[in-house]
Amino acid sequence: MSYSRWSNSVWYSFYNTENKLSLWYDMDKLIDWHYHDLVDMITDEETCCEQLVLLYGCTLAEAQEALHYIKDFILDRETDFITDPSEIDEWRDYDPDC
Repeated sequence: MSYSRWSNSVWYSFYNTENKLSLWYDMDKLIDWHYHDLVDMITDEETCCEQLVLLYGCTLAEAQEALHYIKDFILDRETDFITDPSEIDEWRDYDPDC
């Protein structure tokens, strides 16, 4: 599933076949993220955006756009594997694909 494409964004982001988020900024910044790393990262959105700016060399506005794709991926990942919403905290502590 694609969240964004380079034709309408600076990001190409998609849920890849390894159950990771491929969040690509340009051909030099092709980073695939584990679910848990992203969950940990977004606990502080401001710091998350600052980390994205440093890692990718993007602008703050572009990092904020990427944050939306990250949240969409997390929601999709949890929706794919969790049937009972009360299990989300437990799932965030354990993900068999990591």
